[in-house]
Amino acid sequence: MQRRDDGGLGTHLIGDKIPVNHRLVQVSKLVGEGGFSYVYLVKDISDKEASTNSQTSQHDSTTNRSNGSSRTEKKEVMVLKVTSIHSRQQRDIAEKEAKLLSRLSHPSIIKMYDSSYRTAPVQQSRLVANIVGVNKDKGDGGAAGQPGKEGRPQHLILMEYCEGGHALDVCNKLSAAGQRFDLSALIIAFGQICNAVSYLHAQRPPIVHRDLKPVNFLVKNGAYKLCDFGSAVFGHVELKTPKSRAEAEEVIQKTTTQMFRAPEMVDLFMAKKLTQSTDVWALGCCLYSLAFLQNCFEEGSNLAILSRNYKIPEDNPYGEGLVELIDRMLTLDSKARSDMTEVILCLSAIYSGRPLPPRKKVPKTKKAEEQGTATVERLGHYRTDAQGIQRKKAEPKKPAEAKKLNPDSVAARRRRKTQAAESQTRSPGQDPALFDAFSNFASGNAPAVNEDIAFSTTSNPFAAVQGEEQKNGNVREAIFDIDDEEEEGGESFQAFGQGDWMNASGGSATMQTTFPSFSPAELDEAAAAAKH
Repeated sequence: MQRRDDGGLGTHLIGDKIPVNHRLVQVSKLVGEGGFSYVYLVKDISDKEASTNSQTSQHDSTTNRSNGSSRTEKKEVMVLKVTSIHSRQQRDIAEKEAKLLSRLSHPSIIKMYDSSYRTAPVQQSRLVANIVGVNKDKGDGGAAGQPGKEGRPQHLILMEYCEGGHALDVCNKLSAAGQRFDLSALIIAFGQICNAVSYLHAQRPPIVHRDLKPVNFLVKNGAYKLCDFGSAVFGHVELKTPKSRAEAEEVIQKTTTQMFRAPEMVDLFMAKKLTQSTDVWALGCCLYSLAFLQNCFEEGSNLAILSRNYKIPEDNPYGEGLVELIDRMLTLDSKARSDMTEVILCLSAIYSGRPLPPRKKVPKTKKAEEQGTATVERLGHYRTDAQGIQRKKAEPKKPAEAKKLNPDSVAARRRRKTQAAESQTRSPGQDPALFDAFSNFASGNAPAVNEDIAFSTTSNPFAAVQGEEQKNGNVREAIFDIDDEEEEGGESFQAFGQGDWMNASGGSATMQTTFPSFSPAELDEAAAAAKH
């Protein structure tokens, strides 16, 4: 039976003493493994080694025993995570996790005590080579004590020990006993993890865990703590170019769990970037698993994730508030998905029996359902059938608006001079003062007119005026609203005199000669012919 080259890890490390910087720990048990990492239960034996090596000096022995005993009381049992480094990417992931844990400080995030590197001893490399079946003469090192090629480098992280296992163990025990979380215990346990994730998202840039699942929720003294930051990223991941999508796809496949991936992680064309909302989707899946003791989506079913195909069991004992919260967290549109602040507010409302707060962002489908215009929800702006990309239509550009001039600017002064020059050169026919005499018609005080006479061929059109003005002979005064004084000296009426009105108004000679050619008798004959 062949196995992979794990760098001398596995059960072969039990009983070994491993230095981690200034500490010396002894491996007592293999707790778990995953990928190229192994997790061991270890004991801090630094005080014992110190007391053994310092018996020649009574003063030094007393000091070392006192320091060692305090360390033993606090950190006697710990967890050592050992990662065999096979590539630069593995090294970066291990260093990133250690760096994150050293900077984070939250009661719901696992504590890290120390980290370091070491090289696997030659004896371990030779033992693994024999198990795998590699020839001894091909450079895997000689026998113990003989010179040979060194083993692979290993990254060590020393962390606190959580004796209660992880949340999946708790769920399995409840399921085997035919029990479930009660509502208050479920809200408290899940709320502790949400507080830790909210703390991560509040950093600048935000820290996105990207591998939230019940296995990574450890239990210590009844409290839940978040662990495994090897998949975490800083900030957002852009998906605008084919190269960036290919790189993101490779990282997602290697460092995340399929059942807990958000839709935009399954189909990278659904969003322009991956944000912390991917953690909210994963937490929604975790809440479903903790509440109903089953997976929200089947393993390997990307179609179920893209279509949001999950069902709430009929024997739901938690009420509609929890169902509504899961619905908000499992929203296809990442922009309309709840953020961690809204999730924590909803948990508080469910715990106290109050209605859930309103959604910060209502999905388009919800608005359409309320308005009665709901349509089939699309998964994104892009096609996912490898037939090309559907691009958005370019929005029409708004016409450029003229910039307002400063009244004191040179351009404004030049414009005012131009307007003043144009007003001075305006022709008399364009002068609005010439039409002031007709203001009487605009006021509605014009005398009544007989339409039959006005439009007939009579030679006296002023006979069409009706009323007192016709009787008094004041037809002209009534029409033009002038008196005798204005007739003698008024420029407006004098401009329209009997003999020279065409000249005063700028008329042409042609109009003066053609207008008198129609005599009253000829007009009467034309009117009579039109009647027949």
